[in-house]
Parts: sequence; C-alpha cells; structure tokens
Amino acid sequence: MEYTLSDPEVISSLPTDWTQWAGAIVGAILVGLTGVLPLWVVPAKLGGTTSSPGSDDNLKYLLAFAVGGLLGDVFLHLLPETYQHMIDSGEEEGLGRIGIAVLTGILTFLVLEKLLEMSNPETNEAVREKENKKIVGYLNLFANCTDNLLHGLAVGTSFLSSFRLGVTTTAAILLH
Repeated sequence: MEYTLSDPEVISSLPTDWTQWAGAIVGAILVGLTGVLPLWVVPAKLGGTTSSPGSDDNLKYLLAFAVGGLLGDVFLHLLPETYQHMIDSGEEEGLGRIGIAVLTGILTFLVLEKLLEMSNPETNEAVREKENKKIVGYLNLFANCTDNLLHGLAVGTSFLSSFRLGVTTTAAILLH
C-alpha cells in the first residue's frame, strides 16, 4: 500500500472529482458548526424568567460536564493509548517526549494567560477581573480555532483520498 501511494505515476493519475471537493467543503463546514450549534440549541439558563439561585445557570453545569468528559478522555484513553503504542513499537525512549509535549502544551497556555493578565493596566479590581475573563475567552477561542483547523485538514484530506473515508472521518469527528 505504501508503494502504491508513493509511486509518482499513481499519484498523478488519481482522479479528484467534484464530489470529493464538495464533500470536503460540506464536511469542514459541518465540523466547524459543531462549536456554534450548542449556543443556539442549549439554553444558558434553566426555568425561563425565574431568578432562583439554584436553577439560574445551566451553562456552568454543562461546562463542568464537558471539561470532565474531555479530561477523562485524555487521561483515561488518549494518553494511555499513546504510551501503549510507543511501548508496542519499541520506542521506549519516546515516552518522555509524550510527557514533555503534554506539559509544554499546558504550560504554554498557562504562561500565555498569566502574561496577558499581567499586561492589563486596569487598576479597578472589578473591571480588571471582567477583562481577565475576556482573556481566558480569547485563549479558548484560539485553542478552538487550532482544533478546528486540524479537524478541517483531516476531513479535507480524507475526502480527497476517498469519498467513503471522508464521510467516515467526518462522522467520527462529529461524534467525538
């Protein structure tokens, strides 16, 4: 299979028709809309106009559930699977690189957040706290854009490989 895909004659003769391009564009749009769709569907508050403190904020509970799900997926599924793959392939010296990559990602966003908070010249504490929340929002937006870029690359390349693989990849990304 590798020889077939790396042969220059085969690569130049692989046809790309309009259905692959249309599928790639539609798949990328669907994957991009998954970040916006919950804002339209899920209400931010429960109970309509009631202002009781217990049922006031549905968004906090949904965010807590989402963060718990993501952390559980990372620490109980993705990292152990990555370590197991490195052990199975015989690359035990690469185990430290995985840990360093994870810590680098975490520390990069932590340092970036703290630098942006320290650069805020506001002296009023209430206004400063509100602006610092905006900084966290922008960092989250940056992370989401990076994630959507990688998803779009996966969808586009899988559709250009085959339409069936593209539909499967798009479905897998939409369900994760």
